[in-house]
Amino acid sequence: MPSWIAESSCVHVPTIIIDPIGEFTGMLKENKGMEKELTKFKIDRPVAYSFAKVFTLDDVGIQFKANLLKKPDLQRDLLISDADITALIISQLVGDERLRDIIRESLIEIWQEGKEGFEEFIETVRAKAEKRRTAIKLDRLVQYRPLMSRGIFSIKDLLEERLVIFDLSSVSFTDSQKLMIMWFILKELLNHFLAQPHSDELKALLVCDEVHRFYGPDVPRNAAVVLENIVKQGRAKGLGAVMISQR
Repeated sequence: MPSWIAESSCVHVPTIIIDPIGEFTGMLKENKGMEKELTKFKIDRPVAYSFAKVFTLDDVGIQFKANLLKKPDLQRDLLISDADITALIISQLVGDERLRDIIRESLIEIWQEGKEGFEEFIETVRAKAEKRRTAIKLDRLVQYRPLMSRGIFSIKDLLEERLVIFDLSSVSFTDSQKLMIMWFILKELLNHFLAQPHSDELKALLVCDEVHRFYGPDVPRNAAVVLENIVKQGRAKGLGAVMISQR
């Protein structure tokens, strides 16, 4: 059923699918042998959505630009709130929430200086935390370095496409890395729409599969906040959401 929703919506509005297990890439092929379903939904013939833009993960890395350290285009109050949530997530990835304040201060500092790279961030945090024994834990962030590139991830460009699928089924990334990639995409999408005027018209639809992963026991506690805020705040800006879970 979720694929039918996505197939129907992308005809009318840009549709972005977060696909952790690679289910939705089947939309790129004709669904032959489904005559009953086609009749039920009054579809004349199988359709291949070959126009979809698909982003994947592989053994080389993330096949799109991603930067957890990117300064969001938000008003100051929302900017500080975003820095605080991002700092909490990163501190939990590090394994020590006592570094949260230092990470938040470092984020705001590199934003003010126009620096958004991994090296500048780590250098700034280490300088502020040099007298703490827990600073050694910052080495744990190296595995998330692919999520802290200098490239620009443009939601505006994505919304120029009719259908975008983020296929995150690669075995080259851990579940925690995939979760942070999902979190990053959703955060960027929400921040983009928060900067837009109020809209009673649907501007885009998000389809997010496997949302229960955000509520797992080993997941940073605030990771699910972005999902909940998309539902609470996104719709007033024209962002619709379909959340899919087996739980």
